[in-house]
Amino acid sequence: GEEYKGIPYLEEASQNTTLKYKSKSIKEKQAPWHSFFYLGKAYRINNQLDKALEAYNNFRNMPDFEDNYNLNLVDNEISSCGKAKIIQDIPVKIKETNPGEPINNSSANYNPVLSQDENTIVFMTDLKFYNAIYQSKKINGQWTEPENITPQVGSDGDAVPTSLSYDGKELFLVKGSNNNRDIYVSKFKDGWWTNMEPLGDNINSNHAETHASVSSDGYTLYFTSNRKGGEGELDIYSSKKMENGQWGPAKNLGPKINTIYNEETPFLSSDGRIL
Repeated sequence: GEEYKGIPYLEEASQNTTLKYKSKSIKEKQAPWHSFFYLGKAYRINNQLDKALEAYNNFRNMPDFEDNYNLNLVDNEISSCGKAKIIQDIPVKIKETNPGEPINNSSANYNPVLSQDENTIVFMTDLKFYNAIYQSKKINGQWTEPENITPQVGSDGDAVPTSLSYDGKELFLVKGSNNNRDIYVSKFKDGWWTNMEPLGDNINSNHAETHASVSSDGYTLYFTSNRKGGEGELDIYSSKKMENGQWGPAKNLGPKINTIYNEETPFLSSDGRIL
């Protein structure tokens, strides 16, 4: 990414902050106090955590801060940086490898989802006229040539995969834009993916549903939505599969999981113990 390129501009802006900043004045040469906040975010994104904490604390210590800004939002950013520093002090051995061809090619390949048995991968590839959904199977330890399954699932290039079931036979997707996104599912039957279908009114609402994944036994769905009645913005919900095969009423996971901020992309470990 190129997120770091914005840091010099934010650093310069933060040296010229003023409470008397006039956003609509073409003669304005100084910067608003919240430049410190965005500088802190830029540092955090680029893993410069000490500098991020300094910027956030400068922002928090400005005159009349509590009267003008969201105290909880800034404290959450400061807390996140502190937790990140603690986690980074605990070494974790991770080996990063590029799968190479045939999964990766000269086009943009992104948003991969993997079945829990690690034998099926579905991902997005940017083609000339649309965003395509591809699938590859692992056979004898090797990935097969990816197959364009966009026509099979019935996408016009506007559907994005969010997860695969444990056995790789159910593909969950999100389709729509902005605050009007819904969750769909396509099933692998007789060597072919079925046209995706919406999950129904217990899951989809007139707000945004942005992600879904299912437990290894296939009977509990975890998804995110910004529907009314939640703890904050996007919250994580669960739903149980009923005897008729449909998903039952959605249940908000409550304040132990959800916050006033955005919770996103829930996944459950195969043993069901870690969310």
